Amino acid sequence: MLTCARKSYPRALRCPSRVVLFSNPPYLSSILRHGRLFSADQRTKESTSTDLQHQYSSTLNLPRTDFPMRPNAIEREPGLLTDVNNLYQWQMTHNTGPLWVTHDGPPYANGDLHIGHALNKVLKDIVNRFKMMQGHRVSFIPGWDCHGLPIELKALEKTKNSSHDPKLIRQIARQFALGEIEKQKREFMSWGILGDWNHPYRTMDYSYEAAQIGVFDTLYHKGFIYRGLRPVHWSPSTRTALADAELEYNDNHVSKSVYVAFPVSDVGRSGSGEKLKAYLTHGRTLSSVIWTTTPWSLPANQAVCVHPDVQYSIVKKQVDEDVYYIVAKDLLGELRKKTGLPLDAVLDGLKGADLVGVVCSHPFLGRPSPIMEGEHVTTSAGTGLVHTAPGHGQDDFAVGTKHNLNILSPVDDGGRFTAEAGERLAGKAVLADGNTEVIAMLNEAKALVFGEDITHRYPYDWRSKKPIIIRATKQWFVDLRPVQHHALKCLDDIQMVPPSGKARLGAMLVGRADWCISRQRVWGVPLPVFYDARGEPVVHSDISKHVQSLVEKHGSDCWWDMSVQDLLPPSFRNNGETYTKGTDTMDVWFDSGVSWKGVLLQRGIDIPADLYLEGSDQHRGWFQSSLLTAMGVESRVPFKSIVTHGFTLDESGQKMSKSLGNTISPSFIVRGGKDKRKDPPYGVDILRLVAASADYTKDISIGTNGFAKVHESIKKFRNTVRFALSNLYDFNPEVDMVKYDDMLEVDKFILHRLYNFVDDATHAYNNFNFSKVYRDLVSFASVELSSVYFDVIKHRLYVEAPANIRRRSSQTALHIIATALAKVIAPLAPHMAEDINNHIPFNLTPSAQQPQSSIFCAGWVKNPVQFNRPDLEAKWAVILEVRQAVNAALEIVRSKKAIGRSEEAHISIVIPGGSQSVHLGTLQSIGSELTDIFMVSSCDLRASTSSEGPSDIPLASHTTANFTVEVRLASKHKCPRCWRKNSERDDIPCSSCSSVIKT
Repeated sequence: MLTCARKSYPRALRCPSRVVLFSNPPYLSSILRHGRLFSADQRTKESTSTDLQHQYSSTLNLPRTDFPMRPNAIEREPGLLTDVNNLYQWQMTHNTGPLWVTHDGPPYANGDLHIGHALNKVLKDIVNRFKMMQGHRVSFIPGWDCHGLPIELKALEKTKNSSHDPKLIRQIARQFALGEIEKQKREFMSWGILGDWNHPYRTMDYSYEAAQIGVFDTLYHKGFIYRGLRPVHWSPSTRTALADAELEYNDNHVSKSVYVAFPVSDVGRSGSGEKLKAYLTHGRTLSSVIWTTTPWSLPANQAVCVHPDVQYSIVKKQVDEDVYYIVAKDLLGELRKKTGLPLDAVLDGLKGADLVGVVCSHPFLGRPSPIMEGEHVTTSAGTGLVHTAPGHGQDDFAVGTKHNLNILSPVDDGGRFTAEAGERLAGKAVLADGNTEVIAMLNEAKALVFGEDITHRYPYDWRSKKPIIIRATKQWFVDLRPVQHHALKCLDDIQMVPPSGKARLGAMLVGRADWCISRQRVWGVPLPVFYDARGEPVVHSDISKHVQSLVEKHGSDCWWDMSVQDLLPPSFRNNGETYTKGTDTMDVWFDSGVSWKGVLLQRGIDIPADLYLEGSDQHRGWFQSSLLTAMGVESRVPFKSIVTHGFTLDESGQKMSKSLGNTISPSFIVRGGKDKRKDPPYGVDILRLVAASADYTKDISIGTNGFAKVHESIKKFRNTVRFALSNLYDFNPEVDMVKYDDMLEVDKFILHRLYNFVDDATHAYNNFNFSKVYRDLVSFASVELSSVYFDVIKHRLYVEAPANIRRRSSQTALHIIATALAKVIAPLAPHMAEDINNHIPFNLTPSAQQPQSSIFCAGWVKNPVQFNRPDLEAKWAVILEVRQAVNAALEIVRSKKAIGRSEEAHISIVIPGGSQSVHLGTLQSIGSELTDIFMVSSCDLRASTSSEGPSDIPLASHTTANFTVEVRLASKHKCPRCWRKNSERDDIPCSSCSSVIKT
């Protein structure tokens, strides 16, 4: 016992942190105030009766627990969690349920982990831990994307750009990636991410690279892969082709916008020829006016396109000039406003189809530029006539291919004009001085109708953050058309969260016919292609299989380390031909897109995987590349479900960016800032709970306020759990558990509510609705438990004899509740779940029979159907309605200062209708429990017609449509042990307490 101011107190009072303050009975509140023991001076002010009451404290069942109210995460979390790799291996060996496969989309092996990484990995881990607890064997093989430009640039930095030796660059790149992987891996594991960390996958693993070459070979020989001259997204800054998924869009890009006159030189056999001739005689000039935001592409112009069904007009530039323009009628008003020219219409009613066949002249090169049909032409902007350069646009290329136009692209890898553009332009950067020079040439030719700078959305290289161009080059492509229809049809059988993902992925599939998979870099998997003396590609299964076997043994470095003779199979050696190795590597989306083969099938895990979970940007990235390659090779989808999350924003809704200085690193949240008071260390569980509590299907605002809010909510949750644990210190479930049929009705009712809560949580987990689980956990703890149930049962927990059936009944419910809460929160906050599990007294998990065994080895919540009692729901709705009215009446009396504590009151419930009243019958059925439910000393029920009951005027009353609550002072003396007014004298306990003391 601890002596304090000459009085002895039970062990539970030695440390205030061990006492659950929010639900203390009044006699405990007299000992504790604001979490501190009274000082001697304060105690001397207490009445003599208070001192008398303290002598009975040793006869009370005061709460005891070492479970801390505050998690002290930075100190305690590291020791709470079972090693994630060992736990992963345990479940693979001991769980007997079906295999669940969450396939990890590989993060890039470069840089520190950011809050987006945390969101992604935590969401996956929530799924995996829940499935593990349900008995599944969970497969989660963490992975890393290792190839590509960013790491290659890091390697070039280390060589200080002094060497472009591919072997050296690749050697440095591999070592850099390995170092980054180890750094990221440690942090992932510190977040409690369950996985096969001893055997992760890396896209630069030899076996993975070999599998990738095998996929390429299969797709090629099935006719999906071809080499061709086509316009591609080209990055002058990184000198390589880019896929759609490697683009990002700058909404504030500024381009030179020009309206250019292409003089008509011949009306040819056009349907409007005779009408047009009138504007080509007597010194008149007629021009087709085009609009473009890429003046640099004009040297490659081969045609002008019109829409066959659009109406066009001939307009006069100025009243006093014989200069005429052809423009779309619907755009004439906008064009007048923009140029300030009168542009009076002199001829209307020309359809685009009637203009086809007219020949224009290039404004400064003089070569013919015929007018052709183009279904892509619109009247949403511009002039309705489109400058067509097949070497610099996808629609242009389609028109050029159809009409056998020259696919001219006079631009080199660095984005500079070649000699084909002419001596004046050669060597100039198309996005800089080359663009300016073209505009100057238009001015000199008097072909510039109007020019301005416009700000608009423009594609940028996602790595260099610099603008790209469209440029026709010879590249390797995957023809997607053969699998598009089948892939779209298969989407109907895939679960999508959110459901809108199906339409988004479908639109991405329909929106592309070809996928450029070749890159002009050295840090990647080589395309297994040789070229003969004529420069023609040589692709053969014998070659691919031989290269694949070499890569399996030596890695893709062999492509650079070995000679051509060694890389070729025997059938291609010494055959009189001369071969050279190709220098292209594969797109990194092809790398990661074949992980279904390089990881799953390679390790004996069949597809489809149960889950792919990534950011919403992966509809055009990993989801699409995985689906297309799997459909092409296996004719089946690689996934059953796709779950996508949004991007992380700051608390003002802005996208997080280093340049804006609004990023938050996970380590800052977990470990705190330099000033721990200002930026406290919240720990891993709060990091995880912020991810779980958000509607991740949208973009998520994350900031210190959000973390603080979740921290406060979880502190209340811990306090609720702490109450339950502190009242189980003498409860051994093997001995003291009360059978369900023998439990009190209030305990059965809370188990009914628990049944619904667990059922809802299980359903929400299965549907990836983690924010609902979080909300329901907080609500159940604060509303169902703290605000109602704990208030009802605390009297019996503290006052009844330890083994009293009423007390054991509530302890049985508390044990079931504490276990259920620990398990339900476990996937979200594993450290807290283990902490709760470790503090449940006499807790032995069935898997290991040791108190410290992981809660994740104990299975999911057992939710017996007998707990489901809808009949109690209706009954207790009546009881809680009355309880609410009683609380309202007591508050009236408190406001008059007639009473302090509710135990000073006697309650009368007066119900009209006599024996026919539902309310009367309901309350009579639990009459012995009413004083606990209302937290008063005594209570009586009567019909309004009864003459029985108190005759004096109540202190207050509260009337509803179904009953009236009357409050009076309890007539007896306050019991010095339980503080209810049920004693015959002030100095002796009530009869109930006396019986307990005697036993």
